[in-house]
Amino acid sequence: SNNMLNKVGRYCSEKKLFVVSSGIDKDLFKAPDIESKLEDEIRNILFVGNLRKVKGVQYLLAAFKIVKKCSKKPVKLTVIGDGPLKKQLIELAGRLGLGDDVEFLGEKKHEEIPHYMKEAHLIVLTSLYEGLPNVLLEALAMGLPIVATNVGGVPDIVQNGFNGYLVKPRDFRELAKKICEIINDDEKLLKFSRNSLIKSEKFLWKKIAEKIERIYQQLI
Repeated sequence: SNNMLNKVGRYCSEKKLFVVSSGIDKDLFKAPDIESKLEDEIRNILFVGNLRKVKGVQYLLAAFKIVKKCSKKPVKLTVIGDGPLKKQLIELAGRLGLGDDVEFLGEKKHEEIPHYMKEAHLIVLTSLYEGLPNVLLEALAMGLPIVATNVGGVPDIVQNGFNGYLVKPRDFRELAKKICEIINDDEKLLKFSRNSLIKSEKFLWKKIAEKIERIYQQLI
């Protein structure tokens, strides 16, 4: 990520540094008909990741309690992933009165993730620290708007106000506000979805391979 480039750049010449990201498997992650999603009666928010403290899911649950009140349509939160905090997070959801509107599905195989992304209207990442999260790259290819914390390489993927929003870590109120801005505005949801697809083009494996080839040509 560019964030890592800046860190490593303190110790060696920028002329020797290149940013090469992971890529997207377009054969697996194919965007559905985005416009048809606007007809859904329920707005589905998706989280995919390990249930560890660093992922900040507790802040997502706190935000979702606010989202339930500000959303114009019924809203659902789907949490995919497993980890040491799963039991605590399920208990927290209960204490917050989130009921059946939050579903903890546990860990899923990688090839199953596109199915859940097709059902989602936006994806959320609430990490306190990150590299360049593959799940957000895949979300681009699925045409999902993204609300994510402004950490690590996330700004390489989420362009604030273009295909989603960046928020401060731990700020669950701002997180809730930005989620509601998207799910309550069909025009914005559609625009962000299309822009995610546009942004996904630079992360296709073909483009990444070409970049690596150019770097090797430059080095020799």
